[in-house]
Amino acid sequence: MKQHSRKLNISLPFIAIFAVFTLASCGEDTQKTTQSPTQTTTLSRTSTSIPQVQKPPLSREQKGKRIFAKCRSCHTLNEGGRHKVGPNLWNIIGRETGSGSDFAYSKAMLASDNIWNEESLNAFLNQPSAYIPKNRMMFIGLKKASDREAIIAYLKAETSKKSEP
Repeated sequence: MKQHSRKLNISLPFIAIFAVFTLASCGEDTQKTTQSPTQTTTLSRTSTSIPQVQKPPLSREQKGKRIFAKCRSCHTLNEGGRHKVGPNLWNIIGRETGSGSDFAYSKAMLASDNIWNEESLNAFLNQPSAYIPKNRMMFIGLKKASDREAIIAYLKAETSKKSEP
């Protein structure tokens, strides 16, 4: 007795395309809308999904720390820290412009009679070249008031901490 075997004549590309579409549709939320002249029906298939964990919002100081990353290439914050292209900013709040030790300030900074406080830092960080014309700080400024507030809060917190013994 002769056995007949049936061979399926299905090509490999067909199988691959079928597998991709089948796997792509597994586990997704899908919605299909069918519309007839008199009725709209929405068919929905939901699957279990991993709940998204909401991160708590950043405090102003934390946001300021992130924004200060733009400043770290030119400034340091720690007590007795070295100067870079710009001066060390330790105890910047309440300090007179151009009064940091051992830094070669521009003539414009030295001539300014400014005391760094929240208002003056806010104006300076908004547009340094307009607040103290001809200063050497090559930074365009922070346009968002909330960014300036955050960085000032960070500077206040970081540059006035007591040294640990």
